[in-house]
Amino acid sequence: FSDNLSPDGISPFLLNLRSYPCEIDTSSMILPLLHEHGLVDTNTVHKAIDKIISNRNEQGLLLGFFDPLKPRVDAIMSTNALHLAYSFNRGDDPAFDKTKDSILNYVTNDVGGYYYSSRDLSLFFITRLIHDF
Repeated sequence: FSDNLSPDGISPFLLNLRSYPCEIDTSSMILPLLHEHGLVDTNTVHKAIDKIISNRNEQGLLLGFFDPLKPRVDAIMSTNALHLAYSFNRGDDPAFDKTKDSILNYVTNDVGGYYYSSRDLSLFFITRLIHDF
């Protein structure tokens, strides 16, 4: 799997489908595992976090895809990106402030997710973030 990462540590969702854009969700979940097993170095993870932070909309929210044709925002994809950032001591970066607010809004107002429509699955990822950090 690590062979499919771009030089900045970003991963596509589907390994053999190059037309599908790289996105923050898969990258955020796979990088800690690859790092733990020595398949990517810390510098690569930090490059990925930098790229995730730079991929925001005008409101300062993280965009799910690294593709201007898919300007999607999803609270759970953002939760997983935030988990990655906290895992590498970067979660307190002010660039995540608007995203944290949107995740709180998602939880408190029962706002539906774009890609994670199951509330149970959504609550799992949010609980994981709260529990771990």
